[in-house]
Amino acid sequence: MHDVHVEALREFDLVSDDLIRVSIFHLRDSSVILINVHHAVGDAWSSGIILQELAVNYSAALRNVPLESMPHLHIQYADFVVWQMANLDQSRESLIEWWKKTLAGIPAIIQLPTRQTRPQDPKYSSKTVHGEMGDTLQRVIKLAADHRLNTQALLLASLQAVLYRYSGQEDIAIGVPAAGREMPEVQPLIGYFINTVVVRGAVTDSVAFIDLASEAYLSMLDAVDHSQLPFAEVVSASGAKVTSNVNPIFQVLFQYVPDGSSIKPTLEGMKAQVCPAPKLKQAKTDLSVFITGDGHISIDYMDEIHDESTMTNIMDSFLLFLDNACMHPESPVSCLPISAPSALIAHHMFGSLKTDYVQGPLTTQLFEMWAQRSPTQPCLVLEGEILSYEEVNARANRLARKLVHLGVGRNVAVGLMMDRSFELVISMLAAMKAGGFYVPLDPDYPDDRLSIYMEDSSAAVLVAGREHLMRANKLGGADAQWTVIIAEEFDWDAGDPSNLPEDRIARDSLAYVIFTSGSTGRPKGVMIDHIALLDFVRYNLEYYSVTEKDTCLLSITINFDPHVMQVFTGLAAGARLVIAKPGGHVDAEYMSDLLADWEVSFYNTVPALGLEYYKTEGAKRCTSLKSAIFSGEAMPIELVDLIYRNVPPGVKVVNAYGPTEATVMATNLTCERGMTSMTIGFPEHNMHCYIVDASMNMVPPGVPGELILSGPRLAQGYIGRPDLTAENRFLTSFVWICVK
Repeated sequence: MHDVHVEALREFDLVSDDLIRVSIFHLRDSSVILINVHHAVGDAWSSGIILQELAVNYSAALRNVPLESMPHLHIQYADFVVWQMANLDQSRESLIEWWKKTLAGIPAIIQLPTRQTRPQDPKYSSKTVHGEMGDTLQRVIKLAADHRLNTQALLLASLQAVLYRYSGQEDIAIGVPAAGREMPEVQPLIGYFINTVVVRGAVTDSVAFIDLASEAYLSMLDAVDHSQLPFAEVVSASGAKVTSNVNPIFQVLFQYVPDGSSIKPTLEGMKAQVCPAPKLKQAKTDLSVFITGDGHISIDYMDEIHDESTMTNIMDSFLLFLDNACMHPESPVSCLPISAPSALIAHHMFGSLKTDYVQGPLTTQLFEMWAQRSPTQPCLVLEGEILSYEEVNARANRLARKLVHLGVGRNVAVGLMMDRSFELVISMLAAMKAGGFYVPLDPDYPDDRLSIYMEDSSAAVLVAGREHLMRANKLGGADAQWTVIIAEEFDWDAGDPSNLPEDRIARDSLAYVIFTSGSTGRPKGVMIDHIALLDFVRYNLEYYSVTEKDTCLLSITINFDPHVMQVFTGLAAGARLVIAKPGGHVDAEYMSDLLADWEVSFYNTVPALGLEYYKTEGAKRCTSLKSAIFSGEAMPIELVDLIYRNVPPGVKVVNAYGPTEATVMATNLTCERGMTSMTIGFPEHNMHCYIVDASMNMVPPGVPGELILSGPRLAQGYIGRPDLTAENRFLTSFVWICVK
């Protein structure tokens, strides 16, 4: 069969070749007749005529009788061409006007998921995926008959809906070949009559499938009625921009050939079958979808921009959508599924289940255990001064008792208006030990914003640094209901240093509230409870292997939630926490010296600051580094390359992502040396991540959508804003979902 394939793929020389080539190959057990027809002189319809006439004449020759006369042809192909040109001269202006109106404002390109940028000079190399419709096609045929539509319209509408769901574009243009044989006189002719027309569809979430199919049917009929205008003139009429690397107007071709499976030769005295033609080397368009009458579906695609997995997903989505559309034709297209649950999708959706993370001692209790187990272990370091775990715990307990005396208890807020300092970290612990929660108030923020933080959280106490006393006393004006404590004036060495009763802290009570920036309105206070905090901390301890031998670094503003990772991961592990001096985090040289001199092993910052730090000569001095985590903004590839040139072997470089509402981080990606693209990675343990469309349907891999998160880290909502909490669909509890 090799010779057959070689001959089938041999290109035509349009100057010297016959445009219909017939060859006979004798194989060991059979023979092959190869009929190779150039598209200039024949189409699929012509193939059926050729095979039918071959069978008739073969039978006559076999019986040694005169060849049977073929049906009389009233016209020849040349007559049709003359008629077509004359007719076009008369109707060209009206056709141009119709297409101009029909295609006005049509999108230049359909935005489907691609594996790489479209090349400027594509080779149009192609690949194909195949599928079977099974009994779905018969149900489509019946549904079409019930609604007085043709089958092609229902199939086309399904493709429009799936492309809408994959691209997010409501305006979908698809090329549909028209047979061009509406006149009975041309139906027995061999020749090329096909003209591809553009069928434009408007798809929205709310349109019922059967209504979409009806519109597709009418649009297709209209397009066929105006198909006499050559495609090049249609493109010109549309005003579409023409570029060399994109098919104009449409990039998806759809063809349904209901009688394609019935083209079977019947050669007298022989068993004969049609062999599939060898696959052509070039793609006609980005995607070409073909469906035959026996339910076979194939998608030819341009493999320079699309990959097999995406094309397989599109085919699976098409079949799933169509199957459900047949059962629920009145349903809106947005409610018909295009993605079925699978083990692969589940792998991307669900982090590993770790129920033990939310059990056992809370974060403050883990810290207290280290204070008891290793009291002299260095806990906090600032500008060369060191406090031990015992000292930090005692001071936090003394302040906690003062806070309790001032009315702090379960879900009562304590505002913290301090620069990075020992007192800041100790006050965080104290607020939680008292049963309340802390509210960060970065002194660099304007007073009107900080007043909102205090008012919305109904704070009972404000702990402030002495340099911020005047501002602290003015927050809230005359209506302020909170007591101000000056950190430097509090007697940290007087009073009971013992731990407060454990039952002061309820597992579901708030640990902290961080306010979002308020860039789109009034800032919103995100309520994070102790279960969420514990789950996050326990994940960090395990995933990054943080132990009491590590050194962590606090360098981020307290109004940016990664400070939670910097502070509590280390304190729960019994590690040393180095505190960068106020303003030091933006000094790359200072940070370089700090990380190296104090042998920091667990480092977390934003990519912008990471870029500055790793450009310094001193970055290579930090040979103790084990984990470098970057979050808060998009992680550039250049930072990954820069880090790996400056860190010792074995360092884990991580791009982490997560909104404040999911307790700092929800997903992460371990970045490899030499990687060429960046994602937000996979769900962290116990986190569930769903990518959904506007109707909350899960989308297939590679399709843009909204990220929905759930799990034990989910915030309780926005403090003092039940309307926003309800609007954002916060749940008061979480459900473990196990995928088997």
